[in-house]
Amino acid sequence: MGAAVTIRYRSDMRAVRERIASPGSRVVRTDCGSIAYARIGAGYPVLVVHGNAGGFDQGLLLARWTLDPALQVIAPSRFGYPGTPMPSRASVAMQADARGDHRLVQAYDENKRQKERDATEDDVHEEG
Repeated sequence: MGAAVTIRYRSDMRAVRERIASPGSRVVRTDCGSIAYARIGAGYPVLVVHGNAGGFDQGLLLARWTLDPALQVIAPSRFGYPGTPMPSRASVAMQADARGDHRLVQAYDENKRQKERDATEDDVHEEG
């Protein structure tokens, strides 16, 4: 029994590490500290803020289970989870403020701005 539990544990932990490493998370500096987030997809952007535990990996997992794959999912890590350190005076209010910090919103919007720049470049190349 003990060997089976150990094997299962190692398998589960390997899957978790792969899930955290695979999305290629990014980190943005906010008034509340550094916040890691991951983004997948290229459609209409949807911010996935999940329950009381987990990082961007949990947000991506939740999105895969519940949202249309055509959407762009943006999933930040909560304080103390992958890529987002726990601030010394963390609170629920600070967690909410972090989600609305203008730098985080700008980081979320980065993909849209890049697509607009790419479209402008394509127009210039077609005209030239």
